[in-house]
Amino acid sequence: MMTTVRAAILAVATYLLMPVQSHAANDSTAKQYRVIVAASGILTGSRVERSTLPDQSDYTNNLLGGALRLTWRPEHLVGIGIEATVLPISTMSVIQDSRLPSGTTMSLSAVPLMAVVTMEKWGVEVSAGVGTYIYTSQARLAAQKITSSDIESGWMLGAGYVYPLSRAFAVHTDVRLYSIPYRGVSVATAGLGIRWQAWY
Repeated sequence: MMTTVRAAILAVATYLLMPVQSHAANDSTAKQYRVIVAASGILTGSRVERSTLPDQSDYTNNLLGGALRLTWRPEHLVGIGIEATVLPISTMSVIQDSRLPSGTTMSLSAVPLMAVVTMEKWGVEVSAGVGTYIYTSQARLAAQKITSSDIESGWMLGAGYVYPLSRAFAVHTDVRLYSIPYRGVSVATAGLGIRWQAWY
């Protein structure tokens, strides 16, 4: 009789515990770490300190670029990651100048490669980064093209909002400020993109 009672109690306990264990195994919140991949398109607005300017020119500093970020986040506020950005800075087409032929075009761009620290709470994310910028200046006059690239150091600050679509996917929007102090270049961006995350 006692053996039957014990067997019945064991069977009931097993039945009650199985759903809890199964749910815990499948629930993403039971997993402690996330890898997050975020991609976004950005609109830039720049400020560049220039020593000289053409007499007359068409100047554009609102351009389109893109950003890609890979983040590792433990189960708390702070995450660390790396980021690469295509950051167009400005373009200029010479209309009239005493030193440059009319029709000459010049452009500045940068590719920041950064180590990034992020914090996220209630969907609000702030981030900061430091690293190197591949800084490129390019000029075209007639059939000739001149390109110059340098490596500069710089930083980034950003803030945005993440709206989840599912456990794995979310859309995000943010604003950022990129700076190359040695070149006197600062670029503000507004971005919209999508991100994917995996728990493990």
